[in-house]
Amino acid sequence: MAERIGPWTIRRTLYTSSDSRILLTTNNWVLKVSDFISGELAVLKHILYCGVRRAVETPKDTTADGIGWYAMRLYDDHLGCNNYCRAHWRTFAINILEFLEDLHNIGFVHMDIKKGNILIDYTTNTCVVADYEHAVPPTKKRTDDYPADAAWYYIAMGAEVDKPLFSWRMDLAALAFVISDLSAPVCRPNVFEHRTFELVCYERRKGTFDGASLEEILALRAADIAAAHPDVQEYWRRLDEVSWYASEPPRLFYKEMRDLLSGA
Repeated sequence: MAERIGPWTIRRTLYTSSDSRILLTTNNWVLKVSDFISGELAVLKHILYCGVRRAVETPKDTTADGIGWYAMRLYDDHLGCNNYCRAHWRTFAINILEFLEDLHNIGFVHMDIKKGNILIDYTTNTCVVADYEHAVPPTKKRTDDYPADAAWYYIAMGAEVDKPLFSWRMDLAALAFVISDLSAPVCRPNVFEHRTFELVCYERRKGTFDGASLEEILALRAADIAAAHPDVQEYWRRLDEVSWYASEPPRLFYKEMRDLLSGA
């Protein structure tokens, strides 16, 4: 007999991690199921209530959430280093920036901007940002006050050791990290025994790879930035104007970067 969760009948499992499952229902909605989902669910409800642009779509005609799970639309794919995503990198960059602008304006940082959390709609050539598990209000806690592997992972994407980690700027740096790759003439080369830079970062975060120093990874990040489109390099330069300590979102930055990334 097929598994049922709330009003949903499960067709198959799409993804399983140590603490959650992503399931496809028979009517093509996606369920995220976890024993620790209450915080993410509360953020999702607030996001939907506030009308945050480029957030995931949830059902409107039936129960959208329950204890230990919530439902969302099935999208066509996630962001990847392929010809389609590279051809539309400007559109996707602006979509993600719109999401971050709205999320920041309601007082939250996402803290997990990466390709796997950017979901694509091929029909409209647009994307949304998913996974609000780490979304919280910004704090003043320094990067080096967090566990070493997590701190290292974020430093590789632009965090600074002695600056606040959960900040508007960290989200904006993570966006820059994603589009540096997509806008470059070629995708990131494989490094460290055929691992990509992104995978090395992930492995170091999980504590399963110690074949490279932080200095080596930061050198690779610098090379990525140097290979990115000139508009993305300018984004990185302008990001230095955003304070790690800002108590309010950098509202002018979003507008100026939309103009820059549109190529106008």
